[in-house]
Amino acid sequence: MKKITLFAISLLFLACGSEKITLQFQQPQNQIYTDDKAVSVALQTTGEIDSIKVVLNSTHLLKITNNKAEISPNKLILGENVLVGIAYKDGKIQAKKYHLFSVKTNHRPARWKTKVLRKIKHGTDEFTQGLFIHNGKLYETTGERGHSRLLKKDLQTGKVLQSKKLADAYFGDWTAGQGFRFDAETLQQKGSFVYSKYTNEGWGLATVDNSLVMSNGSEKLLFFAPKTMQLQKSLSVMSDRGVHKALNELLQKSLSVMSDRGVHKALNELEYDGKYLYANVWQTAEILAINPNSGRVEAIIDCSDLVRQEKNAPTSPYADNVLNGIAYNPTTQTFLLTGKKWSTMYEVVFESE
Repeated sequence: MKKITLFAISLLFLACGSEKITLQFQQPQNQIYTDDKAVSVALQTTGEIDSIKVVLNSTHLLKITNNKAEISPNKLILGENVLVGIAYKDGKIQAKKYHLFSVKTNHRPARWKTKVLRKIKHGTDEFTQGLFIHNGKLYETTGERGHSRLLKKDLQTGKVLQSKKLADAYFGDWTAGQGFRFDAETLQQKGSFVYSKYTNEGWGLATVDNSLVMSNGSEKLLFFAPKTMQLQKSLSVMSDRGVHKALNELLQKSLSVMSDRGVHKALNELEYDGKYLYANVWQTAEILAINPNSGRVEAIIDCSDLVRQEKNAPTSPYADNVLNGIAYNPTTQTFLLTGKKWSTMYEVVFESE
C-alpha cells in the first residue's frame, strides 16, 4: 500500500513540474481607445514563472504589479499600439505574446492662419519638393525628371548661389526608398546612394531629434536612423476628421496622424521647429502642426490667403503647382512658405484665427 501511495505522489510532482507555461493578454480588449484616458493592461499566466516584462511600442517598459499595469495617455500613439509580453523563469524566456490595440483622438485642433511679414522672389521653374535652412543659407530641392536640382540660396533675397542638377534618371524626391547625402558647401554628393527597404516612395523629409522623419503620401510618418536608414518607428497622422492621407502602411511601430476628425492623409513636405512637426497636405491650402510623439494634430493652419495672393497658384484642385515647401528659421522664429513653381516665397508667422 505504501508503494502505491509513493508512486501516485511522484506522478503528481511530475505532472506539476511539466505544466506548460503560457501568457495571455486579457486587457486591453478588442476595442478602440482614446488618447485622453489611461489604458489598463491585465495578463493571465499558467505554469511557474519568476517574472513578466511588458513593453509598449518598443520604447516603454511597463511596471507590472499582480499581472496588471496602467498605460498613461502620454505614452500612447495614435493608430496601432503594440504590446509585447515576456514570461521568464530562471532568467530564460518561457513565453512571449504580442497584443495590438487601437487608439484614436477626440482632440479638436486649433485653427491658425498666416501673417505675411515679407515676400521673397521664387523661381517659376522651381518645382519645389522641399525647403530647409542650414548655417544661414536656404536649401531647396526641386522635382520633375530631367529638371530636378538642389539649390543653395541667399536667405534674405532668395537669389540662387549654387545649383546642382541631378541626373535625368532621378526625380528630386525620396524616390523608390533611396537618396543621397551631399556636402552643404559644395552641393557635391557624399558617398553612394542610401537605400531603405521599408518604403517604395518618399514625399517629405525632416529631422526630429535623432531621427530622420519621412512622409510618403499616406497618413504615416516613418522614423529612420539617419546613418543606416533602419526604421525606428512610424506614426499615423489623425485629427477629428480621421486619417490625414498621402504617407504608407506599416503594422508595427506605426504613428498615425490624427485629430477628432480621424486620420489625416496625403502628408507631403515636412518641417520641425523643436515643438511641432509641420506637414503640407497635398493639393490643399492646409498645413498640419503635428505632435511628433503621438501623431495628434494640434493645429490646422489655413494658408488660403497665400494661395489667393500667388499668381501661379493652382486654379484646379488637381493642378501640380500646389502649396508645398516649409522652412523654419530658428533665428527669427519665422517660417518660409512657397509652392511648386510659385513666383513668391512668403516669410510668415502663424497666429490664431
